[in-house]
Amino acid sequence: MVANKTVVVTGGARELGLTAAEALLRAGARVSIWDVDGEALERAEAELKAQGFAPDLRRVDVTDYAGVESAAQAAGAIDVLINNAALKMGFVGRADRYDREWQPHFWELDPERVRRLVEVNAVGVYYCSRAVAPGMIARRQGSIINVSTSPHTQQSARHIPYGPSKSFVESFTVAAAEQLRPQGVRMNAILPGGRANLRGKPPVGDDQPFDVMVPVTLYLASDESAGVTGQIISADSFNKR
Repeated sequence: MVANKTVVVTGGARELGLTAAEALLRAGARVSIWDVDGEALERAEAELKAQGFAPDLRRVDVTDYAGVESAAQAAGAIDVLINNAALKMGFVGRADRYDREWQPHFWELDPERVRRLVEVNAVGVYYCSRAVAPGMIARRQGSIINVSTSPHTQQSARHIPYGPSKSFVESFTVAAAEQLRPQGVRMNAILPGGRANLRGKPPVGDDQPFDVMVPVTLYLASDESAGVTGQIISADSFNKR
């Protein structure tokens, strides 16, 4: 059960993040949505309000530690953190997510855009986890869920720097989970198990449904998964158990 738990979803104003936030609200959680995009936050608020939900929405840049810490303090006692905020390949080059032939050379990419992507995808996960961990440790309970991507994408020549940035997320998950374990706090990572479909859109090719990660997210956010930590879980495989 996640009812009455306080959950933070970073990058929660669109796509997988918004889908997770909606599912958590339906399950009775108190949800704080963090996103750097003010317009996306407004759209998310309107969409969720139309369904009768009133989440806390905050404009947060996950690479700004002071801002992250301030948002975490405002949220109160955080039970679950979902590190979903990420920049993808469209940020550093071609934006068409279905162009599977495009293979950027890392030496041709804009260095500042690469830096920004890595900061959001890797440093942002650390900053948000760093901000919420002390409170969770003090209460000896809490679940941190990091969103990753497939091993193929992490090592694909077509996905530099996005793929390698997610390799950090998985390594950090396993290592940090060992430090958190004696403190009663859990950290796990989930991945779709394949390219996820756009929110609410019909499938494209062999894409996973847009809500593929909802069941495993609810599981890891709930007390049902007590004792599960340091795991990298494919949502597709979880759903087929």
